[in-house]
Amino acid sequence: MAMIGGGVVSNLSIKHRTFPCVKIFREFSIDYKGRVFPCCNIFPDDPKNEQYIFGDVNNENIFDIFSSKIWAKWRKDLFATSLKLPPCNSCNDGYIEPTIKDDSLKRLEILDFINEGEI
Repeated sequence: MAMIGGGVVSNLSIKHRTFPCVKIFREFSIDYKGRVFPCCNIFPDDPKNEQYIFGDVNNENIFDIFSSKIWAKWRKDLFATSLKLPPCNSCNDGYIEPTIKDDSLKRLEILDFINEGEI
């Protein structure tokens, strides 16, 4: 199965994603202008994706951008097993299997750390 997200390629997109995403913890994207996006599946040249610019490495420290409140909210929302908001609601990439009991328990533990501001 091809992995594509952001709803840009509609025939490869899914509908109503609910499964968690781990990409928000392990990666981010920086475009040629230095703009920081949460994921490589959010294409910076699409004008509708400008709202997902989380920072600019020309003006901000990458660690400050990654630890910002907006990024923490994305991690919390994407890591939970719940309906995702656009553009992630149509993405089929970066998921973990929510039906494995050990994964579900570990995910809840990580969500607790996010809620306490430790991640």
